[in-house]
Amino acid sequence: MVQLVAARHRVRPTLGIAVLAIVLSGIGDARAAEDTTAATLTGSALIGGDAARPAVGASIVVLRTGQPPVRTTVDPTTGAFTLTLDSGAYRVSLASPPISITSPNWVNTTSAQAVTVPSAAPLAFAPAAADGTITGTIVGPGGETTFPDGSRAWVRATNQEGQGNTVQVDPATGAFSVRVLSGNTRLHVTLENRLWAAPDTLAGAIFFVEPTAPYPVGTVNLQIKSASVTGTVKLISGAPLTGVSVPVRAWRLDGSDVDVAASSAATGSYTLALTPGVWEVRAVPEAASGYVAAQSPRRITVINNAAVIFDPLVAVADVTINGTIVDASGTPITGLTGTAYARWRDGVRGDVSQGARIIDGRFTLRLASSVATTYTVRALLSPDSGYTAAAPAQIVVAAGQTRPLSIPAVADNATISGTLRNQATANPQPGLAGMIFAGSNTGGRARARVNPLTARYSLAVASSAESGQGGSTWLVRAFVDLTNGFVVQRPRAQTVFLPYNNGAGADVTLDFNVARINTVIEGRVFNADGSPARGAKVSLRQTTPDAADAYTRWVLTGANGRYRIAAPVGTFAITAHLRDAAPPLPVQVSTSANTTTIAADLRLRARDATISGQVTIDGAAIPAFVRATSASGGRALAVTDLSGNYTLRVSSGDLWRVQAVAERVVTDAGASTTQFLQSVRVAITPAVGANTDNALVLAVVDTLPAALALTFDAAEEQALTLADGAQLLIPAGAMTESGQLTVAVRPLVALAADSGAQPVRFGYRLLAFDSMRRPIVRFRAPVTVVLPFTAAQLTALGVTPAQLVPAYWDEASESWKPEEQVTVEVFSNGDGVVRAEVEHFTDYALLASPTSRVYLPLAAR
Repeated sequence: MVQLVAARHRVRPTLGIAVLAIVLSGIGDARAAEDTTAATLTGSALIGGDAARPAVGASIVVLRTGQPPVRTTVDPTTGAFTLTLDSGAYRVSLASPPISITSPNWVNTTSAQAVTVPSAAPLAFAPAAADGTITGTIVGPGGETTFPDGSRAWVRATNQEGQGNTVQVDPATGAFSVRVLSGNTRLHVTLENRLWAAPDTLAGAIFFVEPTAPYPVGTVNLQIKSASVTGTVKLISGAPLTGVSVPVRAWRLDGSDVDVAASSAATGSYTLALTPGVWEVRAVPEAASGYVAAQSPRRITVINNAAVIFDPLVAVADVTINGTIVDASGTPITGLTGTAYARWRDGVRGDVSQGARIIDGRFTLRLASSVATTYTVRALLSPDSGYTAAAPAQIVVAAGQTRPLSIPAVADNATISGTLRNQATANPQPGLAGMIFAGSNTGGRARARVNPLTARYSLAVASSAESGQGGSTWLVRAFVDLTNGFVVQRPRAQTVFLPYNNGAGADVTLDFNVARINTVIEGRVFNADGSPARGAKVSLRQTTPDAADAYTRWVLTGANGRYRIAAPVGTFAITAHLRDAAPPLPVQVSTSANTTTIAADLRLRARDATISGQVTIDGAAIPAFVRATSASGGRALAVTDLSGNYTLRVSSGDLWRVQAVAERVVTDAGASTTQFLQSVRVAITPAVGANTDNALVLAVVDTLPAALALTFDAAEEQALTLADGAQLLIPAGAMTESGQLTVAVRPLVALAADSGAQPVRFGYRLLAFDSMRRPIVRFRAPVTVVLPFTAAQLTALGVTPAQLVPAYWDEASESWKPEEQVTVEVFSNGDGVVRAEVEHFTDYALLASPTSRVYLPLAAR
């Protein structure tokens, strides 16, 4: 099985991707002998694909599993690059210039490309022109306008997809100017001085940047960190930990900052200077320290001019597990890479150890018998290994033990192959940039790029007898880049069973149909007062009796309220959404094979009603997050006060379904657990004006896993696992080639609902920072986000696994943006996971679409 990288959806056109003609079907298998024949890789990096506009300052980064990254610069006059590499499979990405006080005039909107060297054609990267600018000035807490070494400051400006640029604040004046993509933009200020902080008002602020003139944000006044958490790192026995320094990490729940302090090796004491807010704090011993964390992160609220005392606990790592990946006969399998980790408590949803790297099929885990004596160990193999790790192994340990442990793996013994066929002609449709994703009920996953010359794909997969069903069931999804002018017809996901055949596996054929997108629907969206509505989300949904086959897309309006949406033949309903406005009634349009352009204007409505009430649990009021959706496609959100009172601004006459969610910490026998609380969805049709006394009663529906923060070397592959099975699988060099990274993950209860998609349960806030605490939001290779689900959750929502959609929340448009690069793995008990390939971090959740009304984004606008 080979590791290939998906071409994701983008908010900007990436010219040149559609015209690549790289033969990828022959990418080498990790089990084959290495070919070290030198070959040349060539290509270009041109702004918008324009040969007259090279991406000045750009670099090309080449990644290959098990090897250090290779980097070369792009010729500033031609945009061309040349690399000499050993023959084989690589991931190639475009990198922005080193951070300075001068911003590039382009924004990297490209995805990493998978290529086999020697390549059949040059690579083409086409970043977007930075048509907007944000300017401002940073002023220190004491009025400082100079920022020398030791007090340097950086400003990053991005859209919700993480596309943007970072500049250093001018050390002599405090001024900054960042080139960005026009539209909704967010700023993040990073400060080298650990006692300074950006103003609270900057977190979550959104600026709409016009392409015609710079957007002046004015003066950004920094503040002193006036709050702190202090204490002593202690052993489980209560004694201070001395003789070794342990990092104590903290991260804000809103994702705006992360910090760390090292405990004193002499006394175990530490102090974290923080901004007021709610933080997660945990001691995280280094892997080589001989200690491990003995408790989940503690949630702490800090206020101005106050110190909170917290003594985090660690334990002696007195157990060593020496693991080996073996085949069915117990023979070690060499050459495998990946990560391994252990769970305790119930072995399925319990706490998780720090991961260990798998190198050449072996790994070492350090555990603590004082924390648990029964562990469940699981291995995650790199996706290009040619193997799938089988069921996890359970082991009982005692103090001072060194134990061997074998983890079985199944070799790829089957293939799933097929063709993208034109729906109208049934013939193969060449020339498409497409990807195929697959996941099995035994934990296998595979992906392959469609050969654009032949329209064919081939997946090397494993069929296993682990589930007791005599084989494995695979769910296969197809995706094509919409810039090609085609879309995969639903069902985009198909199920296939591969018999085990005593290890011989099977080869099956699975074709997908594609349809041409031949019509453009365009128009304007107006506010209720008749002014243009900029930044509105325009949604298009096909009105078909079979909702599972509906074509759905969305796009954001520009500064003048204009939009354009491409669609195939059919009849569609169009509506729009914008913060603080009610959506218009849907407009219906029909397209035909001869239609090229259709006009459809939309007018938003005023919110002329309120729905209010109180949220309670067990008869007591409780703070909560309240969400609502209407039958006409509207949505409303509210946060209650401390007494559980809420008010939603809505449109009258619409049928609204209102639901509350919250979290509650409970302590039993000294151990704390965080409960996930949720109410039933209450149906309300409000009249104009106030609609009061709409009570929402919460119930306990799940347990929230503890948050997790990990610092590691960027050049090493990593897997972060939460107690509920959610994971981040980070390839080596995916975020940056070298240096220390900090990645934080926490469960997120406050999720909005969409009119056609409900959160399956809670979501996750994902954060990444470099060694200077600057946010990393755009990656050089996809990171896999693994979102778990249970059979009971699907039954309650009335959906199947094929109707699950991982998505991220866009604050600017107040909407979920689905990820299409996904695999779904359904286990024998009906539980499973959805894996999404993502290129930026934000808030992610798993949505269920009972009517398949999930609007998928356009590749360009």
